[in-house]
Amino acid sequence: MVFSRPSVIMISGALLLSLADYAHALPPFKNMWRSRYGSTNSCMSCHRSGDWRLNPYGKEFLRLGRSHSALETLELMDPDQDSFVTKKEIQSQSNPGDERSKPGQIGDWLMRPDPVLLAPHIPERYFSKGVDVTEIGATLSQAEKQSIELRLNAKLRDEDSYPTLFLIRESTAPEAAPIGRGTYVMFGEHTLSSYILFTDTEGVIRGLHPLSVHGDRRLSKQVFLSQFIGLKRGDLQRVAPPYGAEADTALLLDAARRSLIMLEMVRR
Repeated sequence: MVFSRPSVIMISGALLLSLADYAHALPPFKNMWRSRYGSTNSCMSCHRSGDWRLNPYGKEFLRLGRSHSALETLELMDPDQDSFVTKKEIQSQSNPGDERSKPGQIGDWLMRPDPVLLAPHIPERYFSKGVDVTEIGATLSQAEKQSIELRLNAKLRDEDSYPTLFLIRESTAPEAAPIGRGTYVMFGEHTLSSYILFTDTEGVIRGLHPLSVHGDRRLSKQVFLSQFIGLKRGDLQRVAPPYGAEADTALLLDAARRSLIMLEMVRR
């Protein structure tokens, strides 16, 4: 099985921009926006450029459930209180989360570079130094979504329809076969915790790298995360939750299963 309508970005060489661990602008949401509006956007649609915390639009998007329905509801709202509703701002390519950007005065927000989440040292920690990473942004077809939901026995969230995948190779040579894969793991309702999950080509977990962890911080500690190394999707029940963090651990394991199924589909 292959993913529909992929876009590919090569991530090689020095990637110097990183974010504080509480404020990651995740590609699935950016791709969700583009699928709905068909227009260029930026991580600054939802995040402030200075510290990358959520701006008023991003806060409302999260509060409303970070879904297609949330985007529709926001179209008639004015979260940045600049006297223009979101729908008008999107049509004018101004930023719905920044009161300084408005129709007729959109500013330079679309020309600023987005942050890079996967700095070189992250995959090198789980594979080897100097590995090459290809980022693939995809949109699941209806058949692909149904296949995943059947295997999960659960409905996917809207964000799950726009996975970002990483292919890990030992060199930049076009013929080099992947030695591993990765994707985001996300869970939470009013706050969003995020990780990057890495596996080898057989689906064995190489590591679970924390990006932004809310709630119990023990879920970001190596003593907990090391339990994932060497497991496959069917083994996740062996992960022991920290005392008192059973509920958050269950949410993380459910999100990890979803991500592992995505990676299994890439192998086919």
